[in-house]
Amino acid sequence: MIHNSKKRRRVERETETEFSEGRVIEISDIIGPNPRAAVRYAKTQLGRTYNLFSQNCEQFVREAHGLQIECTQFQRLVVAAAGGYMTLSAPSMLGKMAGMGVLLGAVLTSSEKQPYQNAVNGAKLAVGASLILPSLLRRIL
Repeated sequence: MIHNSKKRRRVERETETEFSEGRVIEISDIIGPNPRAAVRYAKTQLGRTYNLFSQNCEQFVREAHGLQIECTQFQRLVVAAAGGYMTLSAPSMLGKMAGMGVLLGAVLTSSEKQPYQNAVNGAKLAVGASLILPSLLRRIL
């Protein structure tokens, strides 16, 4: 395995056992058009330093595969925090529901995907449900 190790603060090569540290390894969905080229590139980066915000493990994988360099894990954190803030500070119930939808949309997004569309869809679903459900319940009950 070649990876950008947060623990060792650099790109390094390890055995599967060393890499996993006894945990189950999850196979990433991140893949570019030429996996062999990604491995060749990764080998040239051995020893490069780790940086949480600009050169972390996810960004390294994307870079090696020739994909847009971004950190969807950080994006999820920011969007979830925004949803939490909306939930706690919105003056209206609809604003609070939208915030909950944003928060849930971000949290439920795969760690390798951008959270934005799911956050928007979550907000729409939460607001729509809060508008429709009360009238449906009144009719049923």
